[in-house]
Amino acid sequence: MPDEVHGLLIESEHVKWFEMQTPKKRYKRELDFQKFKDPRFPEQWHLYNDGVNGVYQNNDINVMPVWVRGINGSGVTVSVIDDGVQYMHPDLAENWNEAVSYDFNERTNTPLPQAPEDVHGTRCAGEIAAVANNVCGVGVAYGATLAGERLIANTTTDAVEAQALNHQFQIIDIYSSSWGPNDDGMALDGPGYLAQAALAAGVRKGRRGFGNIYVFASGNGGLEGDNCNFDSYANAIETVAIGAVTNKGTMPFYGELCSAHLAVSYSGGNGLGIVTTDVKQCTASHSGTSAAAPLASGMIALMLSVRPDLGWRDIQHLIVTTAKKNDPTDADWHTNGAGRHVSHKYGFGVMDATLLVEAAEKHTLLPSPAITLTKHSYKHIRLLAGTQETDTIDVLAQDVAGMAAIEHVQVTVRIRHPDRKFLTIKLVSPQLTESILAAPRFKDDSDQGYNPWTFMTVHSWGEKALGTWKLLIEDVRMGEIDPYTGAPFSTGDLLDWSLTIHGTCGEEDVLIDPDQIQANGRTCSHTVAEARRQKRTVIVGALLITSAIILMAAGYVFYKRVYAKNDQAWRQLTINTSFDSHGDVESPSGKEFFKYPKSPIDIESPHPGNDTRSLKQPSSSGFKRSVSLELLAVRSVRVGEGELSPQVAVNVNSSDDSESDSDNDSDTSHLTGSERASRVGRRIENLRNEFIKRGTSPLTKAHSTSSLNIGSQGSPSIPSRNISKTPPPNLEISSPRPLSRSSSTASLLKRSASQEQLKKFTD
Repeated sequence: MPDEVHGLLIESEHVKWFEMQTPKKRYKRELDFQKFKDPRFPEQWHLYNDGVNGVYQNNDINVMPVWVRGINGSGVTVSVIDDGVQYMHPDLAENWNEAVSYDFNERTNTPLPQAPEDVHGTRCAGEIAAVANNVCGVGVAYGATLAGERLIANTTTDAVEAQALNHQFQIIDIYSSSWGPNDDGMALDGPGYLAQAALAAGVRKGRRGFGNIYVFASGNGGLEGDNCNFDSYANAIETVAIGAVTNKGTMPFYGELCSAHLAVSYSGGNGLGIVTTDVKQCTASHSGTSAAAPLASGMIALMLSVRPDLGWRDIQHLIVTTAKKNDPTDADWHTNGAGRHVSHKYGFGVMDATLLVEAAEKHTLLPSPAITLTKHSYKHIRLLAGTQETDTIDVLAQDVAGMAAIEHVQVTVRIRHPDRKFLTIKLVSPQLTESILAAPRFKDDSDQGYNPWTFMTVHSWGEKALGTWKLLIEDVRMGEIDPYTGAPFSTGDLLDWSLTIHGTCGEEDVLIDPDQIQANGRTCSHTVAEARRQKRTVIVGALLITSAIILMAAGYVFYKRVYAKNDQAWRQLTINTSFDSHGDVESPSGKEFFKYPKSPIDIESPHPGNDTRSLKQPSSSGFKRSVSLELLAVRSVRVGEGELSPQVAVNVNSSDDSESDSDNDSDTSHLTGSERASRVGRRIENLRNEFIKRGTSPLTKAHSTSSLNIGSQGSPSIPSRNISKTPPPNLEISSPRPLSRSSSTASLLKRSASQEQLKKFTD
């Protein structure tokens, strides 16, 4: 029978397809709650909101579809930087990694809470990765690895915060931080120099080169009029600033308005808190942005478990593009120039775990690094009460070559103002997107202004940078007279400001750089060209410096080779006690002369009066050189162990030919030794008279009228006196200098020498 039916079906022209049907079982694609027997799980409305217990149905992070697929954060490590974590808690112990945990307050490897009030870190850790094991509740990424860093239980420092932010940063993927400066409406604070450097190093080098993810709670200062832009942890481009919404999807009373919010997540409000682990137990009262940030960290862990190659900018980009618009009737929502909805209350909206994971799986990695542009305005503007002032910066096409879309925009201002709490600061993009960077904080009594301070906005995400950017500063004080003091309001000043735009290029400008770890080597051609330009600049600079060094070295070698054998001929010499029979200068032998002193140097010799060495030109030089002695000063020095003996310090100069100077008085080549000695004596007498005339004689008054005699061997004889080596104050003495090609016209004593004499001296 079946065969007959089969045959009829085949033959029928009205039957296009047939198949025998068999029964199949289909299964619901929902989480089997029976395997989650954690007693408090039904109360975790932020994970699964079915509308019971008075909560608003579907106001949750939509994580169930992700869990059904078996995605639970395994393979990802999240560190909770806080006041400690009770890691022995039965809901946490299984996921704990002690090896990468640390107590920065006590300097141990066991970051346990110490004080009774230190429950904060344990609660945050449970939200992220509490194990599904029938104890308390379940974490968003219940398969992730937990680490803890005890930091804020006591006071901290910039250096310690920097250490915490980079602690084990190749193993830890996400740092969850539910803390910051005081939300008192007065603080202007954040990471110091070292912590800022740690954040930059983390996103650039951490997580095996893909970049660490830093999640920060945006702050709970709503009632104080605070703004997360006054917290430079929350407004840093390297961090993900997370605000809070209640189970109704609205802003809680503690929420802050802020242009640096990237997104929001659920937290306590309206009398309903977050269920999570607590020290030794469970709690249902965790709240604040402290509770919202760990949920964001858990969702990011789910993303990294399916795409471990996501960079830190990819994570932020995915949050921006998948966040859902909550509280849709709120007036603060606006659409930016890229068509994205954004709000000072909610950032880009509520994070959705399923949308994030699905988008991560399909995401094309952003080219890395980002393109950055900074422009300055130095226009000085007076800020008057009750007025709004405007300044602009024009971004030209050549400024943003290659930048297709904006990510973060930073504004750094230097403002001098006696009462900054009255200032509103706004930035308007070329697409007319308005970011409120600072709003009045009426508890802020500082008179320090902003000196300087950097604000950040994400509201222009995806826009074009080209065009005119406007900075608006308004002093909201009304009138000119302070109603409380009766005195005129003091004015303020905008001293200068800068605009820094971070963005990315389009796909048409993407290149593959094999040396780039992030983004699988995808990088922007503009950044490659800029890097090459900078590299060329460095190389050219290095070549110039190297060339200069080589030239200097070559010059030095040339000097040493040309002048080495004549070196002693222009060092300081001393005319000793006699001339030899040929009229050659006698000089102490066996004594190294000082090199190039700034003033005449007296030289001691253990062998006075009997060691002579003539000045000679080296035979290898190949040319003649005449040498003249330039008399500098009369000196008396101790010679050996004997009495003080007169000497005369001289410089030696030379010329290229053997002809003597045209000054006949200087030509001594035709004189005998005694005649030359007599001439030297006369010169010294003239010098002494010149000293007396100037009142600068190196001799004492008792000796100033003494005659100079030629000794028995023809040497000038001067009364012995030990005087300072420092020249008299009014006596101009030239420093020793290299041999010139003509003898000095300022010489007090010139003397020519033959090549043979020079050679004799320098041999």
